[in-house]
Amino acid sequence: MPMRVILGFTDDVTIEHETLCARIGVTRFRDAALASALRTGVPLTELEAMGTTMRGRTLAEVLGVLHSRCMLRWRFEDVTGATVATAVPRSLNVPWPPAPTPGAPEGARLSRFALLRPTGPQCWLLESGTSEWEVRLSPGAAAQLTASDPELLGLAGTFGLLDSTDDDPALATWEFHDRYFASHSRLDLGGGGTFRFGGTVRPLPANERPPGVGSALRLPPAPTTPPVDYWQLIEDRRTVRSFAPGPLPLTTLSALLWHTVRVRAVRSANPTDPDSCDAIFKPLASAGAMHAVNVWLISHNVAGLDGRAWWYNGIEHALHPVPGSTPLPPGSYGAPVTMLLTTRHARLAWKYEAIAYSLALKDVGVVMHALQLTGTALGLGVVPLGSGPVAAVASALAINPLEHSPVGELVLGLPSES
Repeated sequence: MPMRVILGFTDDVTIEHETLCARIGVTRFRDAALASALRTGVPLTELEAMGTTMRGRTLAEVLGVLHSRCMLRWRFEDVTGATVATAVPRSLNVPWPPAPTPGAPEGARLSRFALLRPTGPQCWLLESGTSEWEVRLSPGAAAQLTASDPELLGLAGTFGLLDSTDDDPALATWEFHDRYFASHSRLDLGGGGTFRFGGTVRPLPANERPPGVGSALRLPPAPTTPPVDYWQLIEDRRTVRSFAPGPLPLTTLSALLWHTVRVRAVRSANPTDPDSCDAIFKPLASAGAMHAVNVWLISHNVAGLDGRAWWYNGIEHALHPVPGSTPLPPGSYGAPVTMLLTTRHARLAWKYEAIAYSLALKDVGVVMHALQLTGTALGLGVVPLGSGPVAAVASALAINPLEHSPVGELVLGLPSES
């Protein structure tokens, strides 16, 4: 089916007093006729005849600036005038697309990094971890694409979504989910602190407790520790995989938590500002002072603690037992403590769009590094683990992994003398 290409503004562009306003910013624009045409859409075949009144600029230069700022979209119509697909860049300064091809080479297929998914009753989104474009398809076009319709495959190829883009040797080591996550959390456009739920969804408060946790067990005050040489501390840090057989003193565990993840202060949200939420301050850093990482413990051999799961309350510097939690097997390497780290995704996602989970992983890296250095200063051995079973952790902690998502695990204890 032959398609006509219509060029127009993206949905977020508005025109105010010779200024184009979009999500990405504003652009001065004094060609009223061209602006009006792009607001409704102009066939590519008619654009050259229009020209521009922008002094000292060619039409191609004007359109190039708008395109580089993600203000233009390509719309494809069938012979009846119905929209088959639209394409928009996903980041700034994407090269101008080549002319759409009338078909695809024989044997062409979608890239192994491509993803086609519904985003509404009448729209399917085609995107990829290797393309800087996203293409929205009508349901009929999506069905034809999956049936290897040559013209729609040619359209996908115009925007770098065919397997011909997979030939780069640098892509050989990438798996689909890693490439998709990397590309979607490192974009110039559509992410960051947008407060997209401000005024509509209540932000999670700083003092929110997981459901069902028991009464607080106050931890002993952190003992005064002698000053350490920071540079020597970094040099001395080691991953210890052999632990002493005796119980870990509760005071030592308390000191580790106190110097890393306790809450020093909370700044309450401004009730008159819909984009305000509680800010949390700890000895370590976190994106936007959100501190969405929660700390849970399984005591395998800690003086004064039974073998249940415990949630650490950084505001009160206390541990809360998790009633009904299922036992976990003994800690790796025979360690007396398994520490589990989860993130409250809704707290980060309330403020940060597109990059919330990426920030959660950065935050947990900060936490794990602080635990390792502080543990070294306290004479502890700490082993960060590469991964863990989400279902088993969720069951052990009696949590919903969509609300408290496991993001890190480590074990710790007093190292053996050998």
